[in-house]
Order: sequence, then C-alpha cells, then structure tokens
Amino acid sequence: MTNTQKLSALGIAGPITFVLGIIIAGTQYDGYSHISQEISQLGGVDSQYPWIQNLNFYLLSLTVIGFTFGLHKAIDGGRGSIIGIVLIALLGFSAAGLNSVFPCDSLCEGITAAGKLHLITGVGGFLAMAIGLIVVSRRMAKSLEWKTYSRYTLAAGILGFVLFFAIGVTKGIEDAEVDGLMQRIFISNYLIWLFVTGLRVVRNPKLTSE
Repeated sequence: MTNTQKLSALGIAGPITFVLGIIIAGTQYDGYSHISQEISQLGGVDSQYPWIQNLNFYLLSLTVIGFTFGLHKAIDGGRGSIIGIVLIALLGFSAAGLNSVFPCDSLCEGITAAGKLHLITGVGGFLAMAIGLIVVSRRMAKSLEWKTYSRYTLAAGILGFVLFFAIGVTKGIEDAEVDGLMQRIFISNYLIWLFVTGLRVVRNPKLTSE
C-alpha cells in the first residue's frame, strides 16, 4: 500500500470511529436522545463524561486532515489547486478539532464564551466543507480518473448547503425536537463522502503516483 493510500484510508477510519464514539458516549449520558439532542452535547458541560466525545472530535480532526493529504496526491499526483483540499481540511481543524477545545454549553445555546466559539467553529467548518467539496469537484472534473466521481462530490457539496438550511428551518419549528436527527443526517452526508472517497483511493492503485 502506498503512502497516498495509507493517508486516504484515514477517510475510511475517521467516519467509522466517529460514529462508534457517538454511540459509546451516548450510553454514558443519562437520558440522552440521539433524536432531540445534538452530538456536541455529548462533550458539553451537561455531560457526565465529556472527554469521550471530545476525544472523538479530536480523532476525527486528525483523520480528516490526514485524509486530505492523501486526496490531494490521489488527484493527478497532486497537480492542481489546493484551495478545495484546504477547505475540506477545515472540517477537521475547525468543526472537529476546535470543537474538542471549546465545549458546548448547556443545550448548546451559545451563552458562554466557550459555547459561542463552539458554535462559530462548528458552523465555519461545516460550511467550509460544503464549499470545499464543490471546489474539489471542479478539480476532479479535469481529471480523467476522477471526472465521473466529480459529480457525486459536487452533489455532496450542494446537499451540504441544503441540509444546513434545513436544520435552520427545523430549529424554528416549535416543539419539533428533531435537532439531533437533523444534525446527524447533515453530518452523515460528509462522513459518507469521506468514507467512499477514501475507499476509492485505497482500492484503486491507478490513483496513486507512487
């Protein structure tokens, strides 16, 4: 396995580890609901064992950032713009890494300074990922090996924006209590893309230049 494939494999490991971490953290939070409560609350001030989810955020951060190095090399040997790659890496650095440093306050309402920073870094990372997917899809479209796959990447980026605004709409509905479910659907779009893209590189030696 080449170094590019090893780095790209982090795109497979990251989502799997993150989902398992959420499940484990949820079992250690009395009365936690995956439907009504957001993921960040697992590492927030109301959690009995916040370190579990915060470690989970940190691991996702490392795997996403590592994966982007592999992805960059896998697209025509690294020949092309890194703007989209950097934006995708921001999902790991901001929405995952910084979220582990700034814990969510009670109900993730952004009342405390740390709570505000948690929301800002989270939203920033999620939007950066959506933009990054769209930008990277344009780079993929210029590559013979990635041209067809670029359509899925573009669709994932657009869907990211659609689901982001859908979350805003449901939050405005009184007594909806589906914040957790909507957030998980939103994040799943990104996690699935990371997993499938990582798997594609690992299984296709033609995409590596080593």
